[in-house]
Amino acid sequence: MADLNELAARSNGVWGWVGGGGLAAVIVTALRLRNYLSRDGVERRKDSAEKDLIDNLAEQLEKANERADRAERRTDDAYRERNDTIREISAVQREMAALAERVRLQSETIAAQNLELEQLRTEVRQLREKLNEAS
Repeated sequence: MADLNELAARSNGVWGWVGGGGLAAVIVTALRLRNYLSRDGVERRKDSAEKDLIDNLAEQLEKANERADRAERRTDDAYRERNDTIREISAVQREMAALAERVRLQSETIAAQNLELEQLRTEVRQLREKLNEAS
């Protein structure tokens, strides 16, 4: 206990000021260190959150690019199919036009043959009539 009394007696003098100042310096340093570490912790958490956000956005971008690539392939496939269909339709239309021309030509031929057949029938009738008159 004597040591405590002696310390208390000295606290009024220069040693008291030095001890009090040292204690104040330790307290201020501790508070500043706490503030610094707290700020540093906040910065680390902020950096971590920013990194997580960047990773998340990068992942979303990658998925969006994959979806865009798939959509582009589907669009290309659809255009290719459409173009193939157009080519097929054009070929069928050309075939139909050729068939229509053949039908027209055959119809003209049939009409001409029908006319010739009618003329031949008329001649045959006339010849029969002459034969009947002659007999």
